[in-house]
Amino acid sequence: MNKGNAQCNQEKTQFDVKLQTLHLRNLSTDVTEQDIINFFGLKSTKHLEKKCQVQMPSSNIPGEEISFAFITAPSHVTNELVKLNGVNIKGKNIIIEKAQT
Repeated sequence: MNKGNAQCNQEKTQFDVKLQTLHLRNLSTDVTEQDIINFFGLKSTKHLEKKCQVQMPSSNIPGEEISFAFITAPSHVTNELVKLNGVNIKGKNIIIEKAQT
């Protein structure tokens, strides 16, 4: 399973966009960063492609699976994504909440 970072360019444009981070929990262990990107449409526009980032931490313990991820995206996007709390991805209802800072 790909557990690196799906990096997006976060350069500032003439329109400064406020970014927020969401915490996704209860993911199936076979969910990949690409699954998250595709499911939520995080690369569906040039703007999102430049501003979005998905992170899935990996464990240093052999055999231990991580079942959470972080999405960083413009606040207007994260405000809509959090409304999908409880959506089913690959057989599990995931928990979507704003990350604690």
